[in-house]
Amino acid sequence: QEAGLGELQTMQFNPERSNDRWIQGALTIEGKIGIFDVTYAGSYLKRKVSGEVDYVDYAYFYDALAAYAQYFYDNDGNQVNPNQYIQFVDRYTKQSHELRLASPADQPVRFIGGLFYQRQTHNIEQNYIIDNIADAITVPGTESNIWLTKQLRVDRDYAAFGEVAFDVTPELTLTAGGRYYKYKNSLEGFFGYNSSLDGDGGYSSNPQYFCGNFGPSTVDGAPCNNVDKVTKDNGFVHRLNATWKPNEDLLFYATWS
Repeated sequence: QEAGLGELQTMQFNPERSNDRWIQGALTIEGKIGIFDVTYAGSYLKRKVSGEVDYVDYAYFYDALAAYAQYFYDNDGNQVNPNQYIQFVDRYTKQSHELRLASPADQPVRFIGGLFYQRQTHNIEQNYIIDNIADAITVPGTESNIWLTKQLRVDRDYAAFGEVAFDVTPELTLTAGGRYYKYKNSLEGFFGYNSSLDGDGGYSSNPQYFCGNFGPSTVDGAPCNNVDKVTKDNGFVHRLNATWKPNEDLLFYATWS
């Protein structure tokens, strides 16, 4: 328990707030092409979460007890208060689109197939701030950041799917279907200290913090791109199903997928 506080009480040294705003919409269109039913379903989300978080608990154990606060100085070389807080902005978008084509449901052989697309973005901004630190240890492009995370993540999903159902008898139905999918996820931008800290201050031996080793950033607000990662894959998922309904009270089924 922290000294001077009652049970279940906590203490913050910086104001904390959070503001969450979003808009979301969805649309479904149904129609026909000949005997086939056509359905389009789409949705869109735009969201912004911003706020400020106290970071003193971490700063105390890491900067004060581990003596890293000695590296926090102003332009005159004087140590500054290592009080640290985070100002953050997370921006999200998400859109999905699906188009389906289905044959008449009252026929003994039925088909449904379609296409799917989804795209999600997350624009990440986290400012770790210590007021009044020297320009030499401030992340370029910020006012007083000891650390900056400024990255853009994009997730893309694609799929094509289809299924055929066949009524062997009024009681027995066989179904076969499959889905081909692929995805591509990327993350690019910057995370780290001012590069001079890595060379002179000893904050990190990780060379990827050095902007000089990378080209200009493709993410607004980032001093350079020291992160540029992509993961992608594709595959196929099948589904085989049999159902037998001998009467209104019983249903037996088997599925392999």
